[in-house]
Amino acid sequence: MGLTLVMLFVGAHTITHFVVGFTFRQEDQWYKIMTVSLGVTLVTNILFMLDQPWLWVIGMVILGIASSLYTIGWSILFSLTGQTQERIKIMVIIMISSNLVLLFFTLLKNALPSKVLLGLTNLPLIITCIVLVKSGHFFEENVLSNYVKLPISKPLLLLFSLFVFSIYLNGGLMYSIMLPALSAEFFMINYYPFVVYVFVLLVIYRLYKSVNSALLIYIGMSVLGLAFITFALFNHNTSGYLLTIGFMESSFALIDLFLWTTLCILAFVYGAPFQIFGILLGANTASIFIGDLIGKRLIHAEDNLYFVTALLSATSILLAIIVIPWLMQSFNHKFELFSQEDSSRIIMNVDTPIDILMAYLPNGKTITDRETEVIHLVLQGMTNKEIARQLFITDHTVKTHMKNICNKFGVSRKKELIYLATRKE
Repeated sequence: MGLTLVMLFVGAHTITHFVVGFTFRQEDQWYKIMTVSLGVTLVTNILFMLDQPWLWVIGMVILGIASSLYTIGWSILFSLTGQTQERIKIMVIIMISSNLVLLFFTLLKNALPSKVLLGLTNLPLIITCIVLVKSGHFFEENVLSNYVKLPISKPLLLLFSLFVFSIYLNGGLMYSIMLPALSAEFFMINYYPFVVYVFVLLVIYRLYKSVNSALLIYIGMSVLGLAFITFALFNHNTSGYLLTIGFMESSFALIDLFLWTTLCILAFVYGAPFQIFGILLGANTASIFIGDLIGKRLIHAEDNLYFVTALLSATSILLAIIVIPWLMQSFNHKFELFSQEDSSRIIMNVDTPIDILMAYLPNGKTITDRETEVIHLVLQGMTNKEIARQLFITDHTVKTHMKNICNKFGVSRKKELIYLATRKE
């Protein structure tokens, strides 16, 4: 029953992700979505304390929907945070914190009555709700104006969705086949996955300034392959458990971090967080759900179960590895400048001639000498305040010049102007 409820949650979570990704376009509703979904989650958790079986079935569906909406609402704020290394750092902190909270309640599971434990799980929700209400309006105004909003690349979105699906298909196989098949006898068996996952993230936290997305995914995929090799060879002893789960948790720590930080960059550049996070996170959870279904079918075919599982996983990993170079090339071509610098200050290659930008100036439009000076400073990565100090004018005057410049080039904000100046087509 417990596993059925989990998959019911995952199913509702997945469907909601896709619905949001394909239909939601009003990103300015992020704050309302977060507060309502958080409130619904809190009320549902309280109703669980009534201990009615039918409430658990309905409640897990509601939680799947609410958690999906909350995650996608929060993704808007996350996609507007700092440069790539800062995003990695922030995501590592969030992932470690959430796993430590989960570990804390796992430790309490056998020490407290179920209703008391359920009541305690509401505390993080209440704290989050208070923080959101107190600080949410600070971010609500003009938070969406920082997006670049380039035309979204549907082929890239489709290919990345298939890439995510092929990777996380292994997660479903892990839950349905690997974990039930593995056995071990040592005192930390219930906590070992948490420890490995958090340890890898702590290492990344120490090295985050030198970490890039390509490194995360290549190492993550390689370690994932090792997990299925050890599963096929050593699935009946404690060392097999330690190796397989150790490799598996290490790989997903790296892959999860790659996924979130990459989605962050995509959402920022395309200015479509609902679409990017909704569709790609939907592909993520859908693959786990389908992987679980495939795993349950494979269990009934007991002959060569471990070999077939390893082969299936190896095939999905190989397909993902083949796609990685193309994905990274696309990211580097389109988003290199955006992914490496602060979202409010994108630093350009100062050797880029202004003629590249001028080629996009419509016929009949002219640029004044002062506007040319402003453009040069913008392409050097200066902020409005720095430009004002350099030219001995006010911030308001700089904003006026930028507005006039953007209007002449047919763009709506500075980041789109910078994009034109760095295009290679």
